[in-house]
Amino acid sequence: MSKVMEDSVQEQNEAANYVDVDENITIEEYLQIHRQQIQEEFNFHVESEVKKLQDGLVAVEEELLRTHISLLESDGKENSSPNNGGDYKRMDLEITVKGGAYDGVVYHLKPRVRTPCFLGRSTSRKFREKGISMPKDGEISTTHGKFEVKDKGVYYTDLGSTNGTLYQNNLLEGNKPLKLKDGL
Repeated sequence: MSKVMEDSVQEQNEAANYVDVDENITIEEYLQIHRQQIQEEFNFHVESEVKKLQDGLVAVEEELLRTHISLLESDGKENSSPNNGGDYKRMDLEITVKGGAYDGVVYHLKPRVRTPCFLGRSTSRKFREKGISMPKDGEISTTHGKFEVKDKGVYYTDLGSTNGTLYQNNLLEGNKPLKLKDGL
């Protein structure tokens, strides 16, 4: 190997933090050394990225826990009564069915912010346990509407049902929330 070539190879190795190459090693040994060095650099990089991701995850978990605790603490302090000027973070509703197969049946719903109560013919858990399930009423869609708390009020939204929802003899526009009032 010429002196210029040796200097060039040595400079490249030093620049890349590779060990000096001995002229007496085989190509296979040379490749093995470089494979090992590349593997070590790769492992270091992976460990560094994993550490960053773990640190980020810990930060997100801590923020989630703080938010959860804050919501739990505020849930007991918030007043849902509009008469006391409280926020509408939660509201208890009493729904009385007028007409159809369920005429006179009273449902008690507890919609919350980001946790609506659904109305429909479906018998799934979210209808049975936290909403209104009316499987025997053929006039109601499977997922007919929802009651939700938002914008300092409680709203009913027809979810684009087949037969629609009548309110004061007018058909409600699908997917347009209607603010509810006492005695509605």
